[in-house]
Amino acid sequence: MAAESDKIQRWKTTTKIAIVIIIADLGIFAAGVFLEDFPISLSVVGIGIITFFGMLSVAKYQSIGSQNEEKDTGHMRTALAGMLVCIYVVVVVLTMTGDFESNNANSANIVEHFSQVIMVVIIFYFGSKAAKEIAKAYSKGK
Repeated sequence: MAAESDKIQRWKTTTKIAIVIIIADLGIFAAGVFLEDFPISLSVVGIGIITFFGMLSVAKYQSIGSQNEEKDTGHMRTALAGMLVCIYVVVVVLTMTGDFESNNANSANIVEHFSQVIMVVIIFYFGSKAAKEIAKAYSKGK
């Protein structure tokens, strides 16, 4: 029963950390959109940095005290993938609202190429997990 109570407490703390990260990201996003002196590019970079370190800390916090070795790997990959997807969503929203200058060819190319990078990251993120599982099953079968 104590282990389950610890698990519930860990998830409550993780939720609190996630809420703080989301509030910080929304604050920087709002600053970039509504403040004229605050560059939108700095807002996107700030969101990326906060999301990366936030996801890294949440993933590491969840693995503390874990007996399962599988849970103790992949924190950096998870944080990078989460950060890139979060930045991609921000860039797409800014492009759709007109706050991100997409009227010139360079900006349009940036969004298009960033979309391709996101596709590759997601494919390799899930593909590497599948390859790891296949290798694990193969080694057990030998």
